[in-house]
Amino acid sequence: VIVLNGCGSLFSALATVLCDPGEAVLIATPFYSGITQSVFLYGNVKLVYAYLDSKVTGGSTRPFQLTVDKLEAALQDAQAEGVCVRALILLNPQNPLGDIYSLSELRDYLEFAKRHELHVIVDEIYMLSVFDDSATFHSVLGMDRLPDPQRTHVMWGITKDFAVSGIRFGTLYTENQDVANAVASLCYFHGVCGPVQHKVAQLLRDREWINQVYLRANRARLKAAHSYVTEELRALGVPFLDRSAGFFVWIDFRKYLRRGTFEEELLLWRRFLDNKVLLSCGKAFECGEPGWFRIIFADQTHRLQLGEQ
Repeated sequence: VIVLNGCGSLFSALATVLCDPGEAVLIATPFYSGITQSVFLYGNVKLVYAYLDSKVTGGSTRPFQLTVDKLEAALQDAQAEGVCVRALILLNPQNPLGDIYSLSELRDYLEFAKRHELHVIVDEIYMLSVFDDSATFHSVLGMDRLPDPQRTHVMWGITKDFAVSGIRFGTLYTENQDVANAVASLCYFHGVCGPVQHKVAQLLRDREWINQVYLRANRARLKAAHSYVTEELRALGVPFLDRSAGFFVWIDFRKYLRRGTFEEELLLWRRFLDNKVLLSCGKAFECGEPGWFRIIFADQTHRLQLGEQ
């Protein structure tokens, strides 16, 4: 386990360690856009996109579903353009969709990566923010067997699950000693100061409080806030993806765009902003369809009601 000051730093370090300048990492869109800068920051590493969309076709059973066929197509397109892809990024739970991958899906993605000799960076930063009791999160580290242990690297940090974004603390688990040593060599630039290490150690040591008090209360509050926002969206006739994890809802405003362009999407985003409602437009997540927005619901009810007004 390697500790750096946040998962953004881990993305930068891993991209630099796993890729040479000009090489690329494969990721499904839409995705958390901060990854773009982190991956590119040190090593001039690019992202190759596997575009997901709202259509349920082929092997899909839900909108914006990640399938191996989509990964294969994106990889082949990149290779045809002479781009060398070294790794695959998986976000589980997924930001901004809120998807939780099943064990069979995870196995399929990892087998795909093994076939193409790709490293897999699995970001599980929302793993404890699954608020629906009927949903089950599966960490890749809980699998009976990893298809390619030496090329599987798992990230987690405290910022989301423990609501402390200002405390930069991210962890990387990898069985690949060369990767571990290379990432650790960058700790000089991304160290976690002693007082923060001490406080985080104290926090994580109190398993009883975490499991019996904090996580129960946090999940209940997330579920209540999610229910409030989604009920309001239903009342307004706004379609959305009803998922079970994270702090966000992926909502569909396509019917409010006359011509269905990203220019109109930006105008709609600006109109919300002018009325003091901050949403994130789909283009910011490299979504291929104009009109999708991410709304954060993890807030107190009176603030959500203020945004509604």
